[in-house]
Amino acid sequence: MRGLANEQVDPPLALRLGLGLASLLGNSGRVVVGRDPRTSSEMLESALLAGLLSGGCTAVRAGMVPTPVLAFSVRAWRAGAGVMVTASHNPPEYNGLKCWDGEGAAFTPEREEELEGEMGRARG
Repeated sequence: MRGLANEQVDPPLALRLGLGLASLLGNSGRVVVGRDPRTSSEMLESALLAGLLSGGCTAVRAGMVPTPVLAFSVRAWRAGAGVMVTASHNPPEYNGLKCWDGEGAAFTPEREEELEGEMGRARG
């Protein structure tokens, strides 16, 4: 999910993603969260963490890390999933949320669809 920060990608979306991911993981388990240095990333990270924690997950804050470090950390720390707050190569006014599975691989399109379904049911 990528778009303009505070427009398409805003705190309510990050909160719903956290709640939806927690539901997808059975409302338990560990999720590693990382972010890039964009101005909006810390705000989105906070909303994401709120959703994960209120959904029953243990959130591990990796802090400001490169995306490959987040993917490695998910596997190394035996987490059920990970989320990177980043818009990668896009301009600074953009941001995004990228999910990783427990093996440190990006979510497949099918898994993303499952997550979107859970997000649609999430209250937040």
